[in-house]
Formats: sequence, C-alpha cells, structure tokens
Amino acid sequence: MKLFCLFPLIVFSTFVKSNAQQDSVAIPDPDEFKWHSHIYIGAPFVNFNITHYPHLRQAFKSQGVGYSAVQFNTIASYGGALQGGRYKFGVEAIYGLPGSDTKKQTKVTGSYIAYLLNAGYAVFFERNRQYFINIGVGRVESTASVYTTDASQTLAFNNLLSTPIVGQSPALVHKNTFFELSLERTIRPSRPVSLNSVFRIGYRLGINTVPWKTDNNILLSNAPVDRIHQVFIQSIFVISKSHKRKSKV
Repeated sequence: MKLFCLFPLIVFSTFVKSNAQQDSVAIPDPDEFKWHSHIYIGAPFVNFNITHYPHLRQAFKSQGVGYSAVQFNTIASYGGALQGGRYKFGVEAIYGLPGSDTKKQTKVTGSYIAYLLNAGYAVFFERNRQYFINIGVGRVESTASVYTTDASQTLAFNNLLSTPIVGQSPALVHKNTFFELSLERTIRPSRPVSLNSVFRIGYRLGINTVPWKTDNNILLSNAPVDRIHQVFIQSIFVISKSHKRKSKV
C-alpha cells in the first residue's frame, strides 16, 4: 500500500527534474500555447469522501449491526487530461483507503476503487485562474465486511475451507455505474512545464440500483439493493506540459 501511494511521487520528482532546465529558459505568454497535457496526483489524507448506502445501512440495523448513515474514506487519485482552450477531457482512477465503523459489538470495514472518464469546460478562463465544470461517467466497486469485536475463535489453518467462521461475514461487494458532477479550480499553466494546485468538489450518483453480492461463490438471498451517493473533496497537484503553437512561415 505504501508503494502504491509513493510511486506517483517518485515519478513526479523525476519528471520535474528532467524538465527543470527547459522550464527555466523562458516563460512564454499563455497565448503561445495551443494545448496542454496534465497529470493529476492526489495523495491520501488530504483528499476524502463520504458515501451513503441507505439500504445496506437499514439491513445492518435490522440485525443489530451499527452502521453510520455516511461512510468516510481518505482517497488516493491519479489521472490525466488533455486541454485545448476552455475544453478538457480526461481519465481518473480513485482508490478509497479502507475505513472502519465500530459500534456496539461489531466493526464494519469498507473501501472502494473507481475509474471514470470526464469532460470539462472552463466557465471562468482568466490569465491566472481557471474554474471548470466537469461531468463524467464511471464504474465503482465498493466492499464492506462486518465482524464481532467481543468474541474470538481459534481456527486450524489446515481447516480454513471446511470450518465455518462464526461472527464474521464474507466480504460484500457492490458494483455500480455512476454519473459525476464537479467544480474544479486550478491555475492556468504559463510555463512549458509547470506544477500547480487543483481544488475539486463534486458528487457521484449511481445510474441504477444493484444488489450487494459477495466476493466468492456464496449467493445471497434478500440482499439489499443500493446505488452509490458520494460527495468528494480533492486537493491535488497537477503537472502540466504546455505545447506551443506552430509558428507561421
């Protein structure tokens, strides 16, 4: 997990060093650039979301399992985009690090991974600031597991597949296609290679309702049916490579 989070920072450091000399030569006027390519890096613990699965919560509640109305995850995100003028098109991968919700004698852990395509339009396009409205569509896979915290069980390793485990559920899985809407604020790139900050706030809503399943061959009956409701806040970095217009002969 640590390697997963540190790898993009290593890439970022190498990328910036390799372009430092070129970047320090001159700072062209922004109008000289025809288009930009962006790499987005969102580190954990400064990016987070809250997720709401109402029917899973109700199903847990009916069994005496404490489960909050909203679940909190800190997230890591990586993406890329191409921008021409006010228009931007990109891809993004998001990983919600495992979070836990402990109440009464139970503990619920959950995480998710999502991928999406998005498009943005700069509603404000000033020299030093850009505000984008982004829309996107993606796919998310959420997991949740619940187990008791007030009892333990000794299990022989050689009997893992033949001994029932009391007080612990199989991992629950929910796969949902979603729409995304977000507002993004960033700095307009003014150098051949630049590093800027990005602030983004948005909302994801599942397109349809789907039942919860397990991550193995256990079939669930009467499983709750949900769609994802998620609010996210991201404070991330963007490395931008600006491509100049071809000079007229």
